[in-house]
Formats: sequence, C-alpha cells, structure tokens
Amino acid sequence: MNKPLLAIFIGISVTAAGCRHRSRSAASAPPPTPPAAQGPMVIKPLNTPTYWAFARKIQAAVKSRNPAAINACIDFRQTVINAMKGLKLSPRQKRDVLRGAMGQQTLGKTLSNVVSAGGSYTLLGVRSFNGQPRAVFRIKTATGILNYDEWVMTRLPNGAVVCPDIYAAATGEMVSQTMHRSMVLLFAASKRTFWQRLTGADSQFAKHSAGLSAMDHDLAAGHLAAAIRQYHQLPRALRHDKIAIIIWYSACARVYQSTGRRKQQMLKASAVLNHFYPNDPAENLLDIETFLIQHKYQRAAQYALRVSNDVGGDPYQLAMAASIELKAGTAHASAIAQRYADMGQRMAPPDLHAYWADVTISLKNKDYWRVTTVLLAIEKTFHIPLKNLRKAPLYHGYVQSPAYQTFLKQNAAAANAPFHAR
Repeated sequence: MNKPLLAIFIGISVTAAGCRHRSRSAASAPPPTPPAAQGPMVIKPLNTPTYWAFARKIQAAVKSRNPAAINACIDFRQTVINAMKGLKLSPRQKRDVLRGAMGQQTLGKTLSNVVSAGGSYTLLGVRSFNGQPRAVFRIKTATGILNYDEWVMTRLPNGAVVCPDIYAAATGEMVSQTMHRSMVLLFAASKRTFWQRLTGADSQFAKHSAGLSAMDHDLAAGHLAAAIRQYHQLPRALRHDKIAIIIWYSACARVYQSTGRRKQQMLKASAVLNHFYPNDPAENLLDIETFLIQHKYQRAAQYALRVSNDVGGDPYQLAMAASIELKAGTAHASAIAQRYADMGQRMAPPDLHAYWADVTISLKNKDYWRVTTVLLAIEKTFHIPLKNLRKAPLYHGYVQSPAYQTFLKQNAAAANAPFHAR
C-alpha cells in the first residue's frame, strides 16, 4: 500500500483543515454520500469515573509528549477494521491491510509534535453523543489551526475502556471513514479491477483516484495552485464530495492568507460545502473564518456559538464570539460580548481566553473595577504574574484609575504569599 498517503489519513484528526484564527455517467451522477453522518446530536454530560479516568489518561499522554502512550489509548486495529467495512476484500487482503496499517500508526507522534511546537490539546469534557460516550478535546496548533477530536469510548467485558475510533470535527466524520476513502484510492491505484467491484461513492472515488490523490499530495506539499486546478478537473460527482471540497477550501484559504488572492474561490468553496452538507461540523468550523473575511461579524459569532454547541460547550469559542461581537460594534455589542465571556468563565475546565475577553470588554466599557477583579482572577486561576501594565497601550486609562491602585496592592500581597495561595 502507498504508505505516505495512508499516513496522511491516519493522522487526519490533526492534519485536516480547521478554522484558523482552518448506471449514470460521472457528469450526471448525484453527489456522493459519506459512509455515515453525524446527524442530529443529543449531547449530555457524563460523570462516569471510568470514562473520565480514561480521558485524563489520554490528556496526560499528550501533555507528556509520549507517542507510545497516546497510541496505547486507541484500539487502532478496530479503527482499521471499521475502515474496511463495505470493501470487497479477500481475507488475505484484509490481513495485508491490517499488517500495513498497524505499522503506520502516526497519531501519537502527530499529537506529540503539535504540543512540542507550542500547540495545545485540551480536554473539554466527557459526554454522551447520541448515547455514545466520547472524550472531547480541542486541538490548537502553534500556527492557530483549530480542530476538535472526539475519542469514542467503549467498555470491554473486563471493565477496561478502549477507543475504537475518533471523530474529527474538521472533516465531520470518523477517522475510520476518512481512512476508508484512502483505502479505496490506494487499492484502485494498485489494482484496476478493484474499483469494478465497487458501487456508489466508492466507485467514483476509485475511478478518479489519481486526481484525488494528486489534490491531497499537492496540498500537503504546498502546491496550492495545483491542488485548486486538480479540484476543477474532477468530475461533478467528486467535486461535491466533502473531503474534496475541504481540500479545495483549504488551498484557497492558504493562498488568501498569504497573498490576499482567491478570496472569491474560498467563499465559493464554503458555499458549496454549506449547500451539500448543511450544519455539518466541518462546515460550521470553516464558516467562522468565511464570515470574518466578509466582515459579517454577527454571522461569524453565531457560527462560533454553533461550534461550541457541537462539542458540548467550549469557552474558547465563546471568547471568540465575544471578541467578534466587539468587532461588529453594534449598539448592544458590549452587552452581548459580556454575556458570552461570562458563559465561558463559568465552564469547566477554566479557559484563559474567556477571561481575557472579559478584560477586553471591561477596558472598552471603562469598567475598571471589573478589570481589577478579572486580572486578579487570572493570576489566581492560571498562576500568571501580571506586571508592567503601564507599558501596554490598551491599559492606558486603567493604570490611571483607583481600581489599578487596588490591583497593585492586592497583587503585591499575592506576590509575597506562598505559591499555592496564588
């Protein structure tokens, strides 16, 4: 099997595009349907100690940048078995796929590299999604790419918890579903008779495997114009596939971010994704940026809230919604932004972004006593010493207020106290 391409899909939870703050003929065939859909979500918090212990085990493994410990948390063999469903493979082919894939388990290394480079992998909670226990993590790279991983949890008869699959918000599907697509491409490229046994979306994928593979490789290599060109050369059915659209969008977005060009194509890609996959988590995540570049700030804020709801609540997205509302500058922007910041600060685990959003709003409103309260809360909650505020232009009015003098007095008291008191 083609190792580089399969490795890309195995690490899809990190390498997929996120939000930066990202018999008919092929021409008349309907758009392909993913193997499964997320559908309407019923989200409930779970307090089961066993699931929480497993989620914290994942978090500790990533924080310690231990690839082996991360990989040990996922039943990757079952993920590969899930990916092979629907493919007419012989027992020998299945064994070969398992043997080849098991040697390419790159998730642990990928997540470790994200954290080593200054990114973060934050546990947001343990929740039930349509009755399925999941541990929800926010991944944020040092370059600002944002995504969410939802580790599906299954309890074995012996009581142990394992993760057979991971749902990636940036693609709106399970890792096994994305791997399924890559397997179709790989087998089609290596054995022409393989695609003749397929039907539906898999058949279209296989027949045009060369173009899809080229798109994927061009994006990974930074050949953005080539990736965009490859997308437009795909037959209509494949141009409506979610992953193809996301690659197209990602290539256009990267061109726009670096040169300011391709804005209209980026917006068109977003519109196509929204048309064929309305309310899909992947579309929700990308549309925050899409509406921001159109200066449709209130719509962008709404999508930030929608992403927060998709993952069962994320204070980072609430802080983003608050910042966007302030940028909108409407009559009630400050009040709306304050409500979002308050909501974010009440969530667990504590998130620094929600507190900074509150500081920004309070400075804008010249509510300096609230600024003092929130700054002291930041020091106590996150153990961040705040000094030299006089040098920051944003705090010019605040440092001349009585509230700042109170902050200095309480800050000095905290500085002389034992570390655990801060």
